[in-house]
Amino acid sequence: MTPLKIYISSTLKDLEPERAAVKAALEGHAIKTSYVANDKPVPEKCVADVLGCDVYIGIVGWRYGYIPEEARSAGRHKSITEMEYEAARGKGIPCLVFLKELDATLPSMMDAVAKMSDPTIDPERIVAFRARLSNECTPALFTKPETLATAVLKAMSDLQQPEPDETERGNRKPPPLTPATAAAFDLVRASLVPGAAPLTIT
Repeated sequence: MTPLKIYISSTLKDLEPERAAVKAALEGHAIKTSYVANDKPVPEKCVADVLGCDVYIGIVGWRYGYIPEEARSAGRHKSITEMEYEAARGKGIPCLVFLKELDATLPSMMDAVAKMSDPTIDPERIVAFRARLSNECTPALFTKPETLATAVLKAMSDLQQPEPDETERGNRKPPPLTPATAAAFDLVRASLVPGAAPLTIT
């Protein structure tokens, strides 16, 4: 595969094994991730990194993620994870999204459980974000890091397959007609056009 600049977006503590598996699977590409030490504010740095990449990979579990204080103050309760996705989608960067299945998630890694000790957490936000991703993309589901890594490699391979140009499409020949297909076609045609001559296979 051609080396690309790839941004891996996810929440951190709940998806550390998954991030590590994907980074290992994408060895040879230039990988950017969230929350690398920098002198810029975290949201600004993360969004800038997304915009400088060729591909966005979103790994989403059942935690919505950190909402910056400046966003809360402005009445925009969006996590950095969702901001990263919006930045990629807004620029037209290919977005490959992977959703962790509920049954594969430990209760301690769910906002619905975390809310019991932190009332500021709203479990509806991760539900809404996952619904948004499902509406705007075609996410793949995963249960463990190994299956995620396999799915990411497959998606990257598909992404890098060249699209046939119009000339190639126009020059494509239909598959050869088999005796079984001809016989089935003859039955249908005979019911519609009595006395029609049978197809000849060359």
